[in-house]
Amino acid sequence: MADLLPCPFCGGEAEQDFQQAYRSMQTGRIDHGAAVYCTGCNANMIMCRGDHPDLSDEERMAVMVEDWNRRTPAPLSIVEGIHLTLTRALGMYGAAYDPPGPHRAYTYEHQPGNGVAWNIGCAVSALKQHYSGDAIDVGLYLLKEMQARGLGVFEVEPKAVEAEPSPQSNVRGTITPQMIRDTAGWEQMEDELRETLRHAANALESIEAERAEQWRLRREAEGSRDAARAAAYTLRIERDNTRSALKLAIDHIEHMAAWFSGKGTGYSFENLGEDMPGIKAALATTEAP
Repeated sequence: MADLLPCPFCGGEAEQDFQQAYRSMQTGRIDHGAAVYCTGCNANMIMCRGDHPDLSDEERMAVMVEDWNRRTPAPLSIVEGIHLTLTRALGMYGAAYDPPGPHRAYTYEHQPGNGVAWNIGCAVSALKQHYSGDAIDVGLYLLKEMQARGLGVFEVEPKAVEAEPSPQSNVRGTITPQMIRDTAGWEQMEDELRETLRHAANALESIEAERAEQWRLRREAEGSRDAARAAAYTLRIERDNTRSALKLAIDHIEHMAAWFSGKGTGYSFENLGEDMPGIKAALATTEAP
């Protein structure tokens, strides 16, 4: 039988001791024929006697060790300068992506101690019951629910050493180059949105400045118009006052001329000048304001 490799998820020591695994997982089953158990993160694999009655416990254990060793994750990969590693918080859930086979199943009956898968199921149930929206909203809400239960998706570490992925890995939960490209595309879209918002803010600022300048010019024009109106009104008042004073003076002169004429002096109002009657007539005419 091959040597048992460390846990593919946390790197912890793996055990073949059935009794230890049975007590830790609390499965409630008594017909387990083989079990592999991580002492660090509780990741486990169990095969029951009833599933393969033709195999002995030793043969079942050999199959389990082979499957356990085949789950060892590929070396960490680099895509476009970003170093990604599966988070340990996912634990056994990462192994649940393995293609199903005749010697393993992923049900509560077989893995009642898989608390990670249970928490993910609870997050999905919360998503179905309490939220609706477009794909981005649903995805963000699901991630929020998973994080609330201690489940991450991946960790980002810059400046890692490039490594080739192992062809022996069958963990379908591994981060793919397409996922990284999608992430980079989202980051680029965020940059474009920020740039668009910056241009919109600048345009709005220019519009507000232009509007303020228009209001300033309008206030100046209104001020000038009001000043012109005030000046015209003042001139009109002064003109009317001057006309009234001149009319009063002419009336007085005419009265004096008539008085002198009555004294036999031969003096008349017309003797004051040929334009005096015209001036008097003009002063009697009302002018438009």
